[in-house]
Amino acid sequence: MNTQHPQKILIIDDEQHLCDGYRRIVMQAGYEAISATSLTEGWQFATEFRPDVILLDVALKDGNGLDWCRKIKADAQFAGTLVLLLSSKHISSDEQADGLEAGADCYLLKPIAPRELLARVKALLHLKEIETRLQNTLEELRKTSRLNQLLLDSLPHPAMLLNRERIVVAANRIAREMGAKVGGFCWQDFGKCEFISAETRALLKSEPDAPALKAACCSFCLLNDSLEAQMPINLPEVEAFGRVWDTWWIPVERGLFLRYAIDVSEMRRVERAQEQEWNSLEKFSSASRSPVTEEILQLKPLHQAAPVVYEELLGMYNDILTSAVDEQLYKVNHNVAGRLQYLAERLGLLRAAPRDVVHLHVSVMKTKMAELSKASAQACLEAGRLTLLELMGNLVSFYRLRISPKMGNRLTMQSGEKAS
Repeated sequence: MNTQHPQKILIIDDEQHLCDGYRRIVMQAGYEAISATSLTEGWQFATEFRPDVILLDVALKDGNGLDWCRKIKADAQFAGTLVLLLSSKHISSDEQADGLEAGADCYLLKPIAPRELLARVKALLHLKEIETRLQNTLEELRKTSRLNQLLLDSLPHPAMLLNRERIVVAANRIAREMGAKVGGFCWQDFGKCEFISAETRALLKSEPDAPALKAACCSFCLLNDSLEAQMPINLPEVEAFGRVWDTWWIPVERGLFLRYAIDVSEMRRVERAQEQEWNSLEKFSSASRSPVTEEILQLKPLHQAAPVVYEELLGMYNDILTSAVDEQLYKVNHNVAGRLQYLAERLGLLRAAPRDVVHLHVSVMKTKMAELSKASAQACLEAGRLTLLELMGNLVSFYRLRISPKMGNRLTMQSGEKAS
């Protein structure tokens, strides 16, 4: 029983001395109590007092206790209120059944010994508390399930929650459209059995309910690695269904894993296109009298050669991409073109390569795509493609302007510029 807020008991009996006796007993036990000697008065008190328990005599001068019990149980404002029916005569099994059918939680024969009365009240309140906790737990589970589904559906790529046996617990719309089924194996429904071993495929055909299938997995699956490390595991390139996927296995809780696959086919296409552009730049440079040397083009990627500066560039590109999405969605002007030109010059002065631009773009896009809604994510994808192409074009222009064959293939600087 909650000692800070005593539970309330309403006693309805047309015998005043019984009302007073029951009231004294329950109040001495720590309950808050009020009594009424008629159904009319009882209804008024019930509405005002909002009791947790009602002790109700079935035979009152102004009405039938069973009918009043039905009325209480049918009223939403008294949801969860317990009703103990009291009778001064022997209760037959049919009468007890009538009381229970009316919604009563218990049927007691008067007179009632104080110890029995308190024991009955305490037991029913304890059961009510357990029921309330179960309802709250179920509601929390429902909320969690809805939240998980909302979170999954907000992701712009196929995503599934899996248990240790790779059974799908939840899947977003994209994954379901690709075949994922809640309660099924991800490798069977989503993977179409294309990436399991020949032995597993044969076992599935001969014994579809074989226990050994619980350990089956796709050839590239890293769920066990994620389970052992208790940290996200990534496979950057998985070729499946005619596309290229950046795939993640992320431990969530209680043996659940988020299996998330980002379609990077377009990104890979862009990377290849930019690689071709870089090759064109190299050919242009090689056509001069002296070839571009390693002194000009750094071998180490920018994020390794200058990690502090690279973090600054990540922030700049993230802001630019956010502005590009705003320009596309809201038709405003944030001078994205000018800022991309400046970023390209910064990258050029750092002797960045196309791989650095692509790495910069992918790093920012992965972060943003995980944060955005479906509509914003789609806009971000479209804006990102244009932004990446424009940035790469600006960088190429920067190098073309500053690599002079007459200067011995040295990178020329405008007045006041310096490589930082």
